[in-house]
Order: sequence, then C-alpha cells, then structure tokens
Amino acid sequence: MSKKSPRNESKTEKSPEIRLRKFQLLLKREEILNKFQEEELKKIKENIQDEYEFILMINRLLLEYHMNSINNVGLKIPQPIFDSLAMPINDPNGKAPHIQEKKEVTNYYRHAVEHFSNNLIDFSRVCVEFAQTHPEHLDRLTFSIIPGFFAFLTSEMMTDKYLMFMKHVIDHSPEVASSFGRLVFVLPDFRIFLNKITNKLAKPVKQVRSEGVRRFKKDFCELWVKYIEYCPSIVRKLLKLCPNKEGFLSNAFIRPAFQSLKLYELAPYIANVAPEISQAISDSLCEAAKTLVQEIENVKYPASLYYVRDIFDIAPEIANTFEFSYIDLKLISELVDYSHTTLRKFPVKSIPFKESFMTRDYTVYVIKYEGKHINQRIRKNTVQLSSNDALEYELRTLLTEVNVIPLGVKDNTMEGILWKQILLSGEDQRLHLEMKVHDFKKSYQRVADEGKAYSILELIDLMQKKFDERANERTEKVKSVSKFNASVVALKGIKKKLIFTVAPRSLIFQYQLVEKWNEEKSPLKSLTDAVCVKREDFANFFKNIVDDFNSWLGMKGYNNINDYAIVHNLIMSQIPLSRFMARQPLLTKMDIGIYRAMTENKDEFLKHTSEEWMEHILGNKKLIDPALNLLKAYYDAQTPIDKIQYLNRFREKVDQLVKYELTGEVGADQATPMILALICISEPRNFDSNLEYIDFFFKSFTELCPNIPLLKHNSQSNYTIVMMQASLLHIKNQFPEIDMS
Repeated sequence: MSKKSPRNESKTEKSPEIRLRKFQLLLKREEILNKFQEEELKKIKENIQDEYEFILMINRLLLEYHMNSINNVGLKIPQPIFDSLAMPINDPNGKAPHIQEKKEVTNYYRHAVEHFSNNLIDFSRVCVEFAQTHPEHLDRLTFSIIPGFFAFLTSEMMTDKYLMFMKHVIDHSPEVASSFGRLVFVLPDFRIFLNKITNKLAKPVKQVRSEGVRRFKKDFCELWVKYIEYCPSIVRKLLKLCPNKEGFLSNAFIRPAFQSLKLYELAPYIANVAPEISQAISDSLCEAAKTLVQEIENVKYPASLYYVRDIFDIAPEIANTFEFSYIDLKLISELVDYSHTTLRKFPVKSIPFKESFMTRDYTVYVIKYEGKHINQRIRKNTVQLSSNDALEYELRTLLTEVNVIPLGVKDNTMEGILWKQILLSGEDQRLHLEMKVHDFKKSYQRVADEGKAYSILELIDLMQKKFDERANERTEKVKSVSKFNASVVALKGIKKKLIFTVAPRSLIFQYQLVEKWNEEKSPLKSLTDAVCVKREDFANFFKNIVDDFNSWLGMKGYNNINDYAIVHNLIMSQIPLSRFMARQPLLTKMDIGIYRAMTENKDEFLKHTSEEWMEHILGNKKLIDPALNLLKAYYDAQTPIDKIQYLNRFREKVDQLVKYELTGEVGADQATPMILALICISEPRNFDSNLEYIDFFFKSFTELCPNIPLLKHNSQSNYTIVMMQASLLHIKNQFPEIDMS
C-alpha cells in the first residue's frame, strides 16, 4: 500500500467535510456519555426515592411503636393493623407495614401538606390550639403528625425546619412545647446516648429500692456527664429556644421516661418496678435537671443526628416527600377544618376524610408536591441563549442525530451538507430532522442579521471551542455518577441500621398481648416448685401455658406470635436462680467449692491454664474489662434467655481477644484457655448453678419442645453452652477436691 504524500495529507486535513466528519464522531461519543449519565442518574434517583421512602417508613414505625406503647393503647387499635405492625418488616406473607403511593390521596391532601409544611407559623398555632382543645390527640400529634411533616428529622434541612416550628410552638405555649418535645428524646440517636448511661449504671432501675434512689441519682448524673458527647445536638438547640430549660427537660424527658420505664428501655418488660420507686427516681432527677442542662450546654462536640446526606442535591424534589397513615390523614382533615375556625383567610379548602382511604393493614401513604426547586429548575432550563450559543446548540444537536457524514460528501454550506444527510435517513425520522434544519437556519439567520456569517470551518471552530469548554462538565458528569452511587450505598447503610433498630421494637405489641393475657388469665397461678425438679415437668407446664395463650389470642381475634421467648421470660421471672437452687441443693455446694478453689488457688490455676500468648492480653485491663463486664452481666441477668445472650456476647468478645494475638480461625482449642482465665479472674460465686439453670430451663426445653419457636435459640447459643460446660469440666478436673457426688 502506497503512503500518502505530505501534500495530499495536508489537503485532506484542511478539507471542511473531513474535519466536520471527525468532529461529528467526537460529538456522538459525547452524546453517548450524556445519555449514559442521564440513564444512570434516572436509575439512581429512582433508587434514592425508594430508599428514602423506606427510611421514612422505618422512622415512622419506630415512633408508631412508641406511641402505641403508651398505656398499652396498641391493644385498642384495629386487630388487622395491630397484627401487621407486630410483623417484621419485609414479611414474606405481605402482611407487614408497607408503602403505597395513591394518586387520589396525593391530589386530595397535597395542598394541605404543602401549606402546613411551608407556613410554620400557621402550622404551629393550629397544632398548639388543637392539642389544647383535643388532648386525646396529643400523642398522635407529637409522634406521628408533626414528625411526618418534617420527614422524621432524617435530614439536616428538615431538622432545622422542625426547630423553627418548635420556636413558634414555644412562643404560643411552653407547656404544649414540652409535650411536643418528647419526640426528640425517643429518636434512635438519643436512645444511643441513654443506653450508654443505663448499661453502665452500678445498679439498674429494676434493682433500686427507696433507700437507693439518691445513689442512683448520683450515678446517673455522673454517667450523663461522662457520655454527654453522645447526646445529639438537636437537644441543645431545642433547649436554647426554651425560657425554662430545666422545666422543659423534666417534662419532655425525665418524667415521661421514668414513669414509663419499659417504654424507654430503662427496665425490661418482665421487670416489676414499684410505681413509688419510679416516681421517686423521676422526682430526684428533676431536682438535678439544672445540672443535666448545664452539661448539655457546655459540651464542645455534641453528636449530630444520623442524617441522610447529599440526596437533595441529586434529586431536590425528594425533599417534598411525606408519609402518613390513614389515621394521620383523618387527623389532618380535622386540622384543616380547625384552621378555618382559627386562622383568617386559610387558603386550603376543607377536605373531609374519605372512608375509601382506610386500609385493613397498616399502610403508609406517600404524598408529594412540586416545590420551589422544581420551578427554579424549569426557569434555569429555559434561559434565553445568545445567538452564537443557539447556533452552536442547534448544529450540535443535528450532527449528533444525523448519520455519520460519508467521506465523499461535498458542499459549500453547512446547510447543504446536512440536507444531504437527511436524505439518507428513514422516513419516520426525516420530518423531525427537517424541522431541526429549519431551526438551524433560523439561528444562522439571527447571527447573520447581527453582521456575522460563518463558513463551515468557522462553524467547526465555534463548536470545537464550546466542546473544549465542556471538558470539565464531562469530567464532573463521570464523577457525579460515582458520587451519586455512593449516596445510594449510604442510604442503604442507614436503612440497614434502622431495620436493626426496628426489630426489637416490633416486639412491643407482642409484649402488650402477653401482659394483657397475664392480667386477665393469671396463667402462672398454677406454677409450683415441681417444675424445678424434672425437666419434663417444666416442658409440660410450658406447653400448657402456650396452649392457653394461643387459645386466648384466637378468642381475641389475634394471630399467634412468632417468638415465645416473651412467654418463657414471663415464666422465668417467677423462677429466679435462687428458687431453682433451693430445689437443687447440690448446686450450692458445687458453687461454693468452685469459688473457694479458684480464689484460693488463682495464681496456680492461671499458670496451669494460660498459654504464653495470653500473657499480654491478661495484663492489659482495658482489653479484658469488656469481657469481664459481660460475665458480670451474665451472672446478674434474671432469666436463662437473658443469660445466654450475655454468654454469646462474652464468647464473641473472647474470640476477638484471641484474634488480637493469633492469626487464622479461632477454634475451641484457642478460646478455651482464655475463657478459663477470665472465669477465674471474675471470681464466680454461682458458676455451676448458672450453667445448670440455662441447661435445665433453656437448652433442654428447646430439645423437648422443638415446635415452640424461640428466636433467641440458635446454633451459636448451643455452641456457647457447650464451650462453657467444657470449661466447667476442666475446672472440676483441675480441682478434684471439689465434691461432685
């Protein structure tokens, strides 16, 4: 093949048609990138919308559980809704809470939602006065309606709007503001702070007696100071708005929490705390409210709420997404009617609630409206282009839509080249392209009227200049897809975390059923010490109790629960370890023997059981204290199921300690020496009896009653029990003097 001469190559490069063809290919590649980015962004926005709606629903459920637990009002809601709320999220049979977008509902409530969400002065006044005249709706306003208008504080923007709303509420009525302010103290982020405190209390609430209230107050306040940085910043911001900060904290948090201990996870559901004790604790902490407020105000780096971030930059319209149940919609209809009697010239027409909006199961309706950001975006996209920019845009559009210009095409004008290309197009596309050419002619004429006429090469230069100017834009588009995908991943992470939070809260309804059944039927009145002697007797007693409970559920119209650990804990609350040991006298003897042997021979025992690699770990208090604390919690736990949960966590912590020094998979051979050493250091007083207590009432029960579901029971629990029993045998072999008869 002969090579081109430099002269011919130069002529080819200068040919306008060849330059145009090359540049057209470049534009088509750019268009492919643009379309790819548009499609990806469309998918990302859809994913973000779905994830965001699901996150809103989970936050709504958390508040719904809380609200329906106040005075056990959940038992008063319709049975199908109760059942669907009690089901796990994403339940395969479809009865669990779900999201629904219904055009009729959106159209009916859109104007009311838009007005209230954008007119906080009106909304605050209506909410305050409605709460004062309709106190029966105060809890739903606090935990459902109001947070629903602020997206359950899932974003910084909505949290700021909520604080503005609360400022107006405080101006109207500080008393009502305290009731509305309860919302902040049940958010997952505040619960993290509260759990930090309660998990470290020297004596939990359920063990406090009247003489120990003062000590409890001191302990609680010290831990409040220690963990104050975990207190979310919204608490400090809200307190700044209050004229009486101490009163607000007392009425919005201390009194509600310590008068409803189980609701705030300050006491387990099976615990019975005397009302006078909880009242004394509440009064005592209210006296310390000033100190607690000062610590909140003085914290340097308070925690922020676990916000969704960046998504409003990607899809600003999502900011105007709201979720309400049909019960909420019914109350919003009442708020609109009330507004007509309270506010002058209220712009929203009355919207009587339609019975067709009622649902059998718990359903969340999604309501959206187009906000200012939509109109701003439309205006931005319709800005008048300059004559040069319009010409370049029309020509660029044409070149990306017509076929690639063949090498042999010749013409003196750009219009002529384009017409020849249009003739190669199919009939279905030709009319559209002809209209585009006419638009190009108009733009070209507009430029010509301004005294400028472009040749083909000059038009190519103009487009090349604009193409170069878009270089950063193209780079940002590629980056944006990656960034936006990261936002979706972050949303999924938030959703996963919230689902983990929801799981134990959904049991609230099952607790309420067990509590109500216990009140009505007193099923434990037939419980005797005989169940502490033979495992089969306990299993039969439990079967009869479950049959009675299921019969009661059927009579009341409820579905069977999916985890009878609640019933097991109820029974075991009446069979503490001490009652079991009273019927098993050998256990006391064994406990004493093990305790004496391990305390009197601690150094020798550690020397025989410990391995060289353990020396560094056992000498580091910070490393072993978490494991020892779990052992202490295990000894103190009240029921076998609670005990096995702590034992599982203890074994997991041991695995972490072993991995700290050793590489590879951790097995029983590596974990057992560490378990033995930690048991010895903990100086156990009831080691044998605790294991027998678990084996008798939990492990053996699961073998004798396999058809009764206990979700807390799994292979990990069995493995943990086997590991601890093996440790017990090792201890007995180490100290043969312990009487095992």
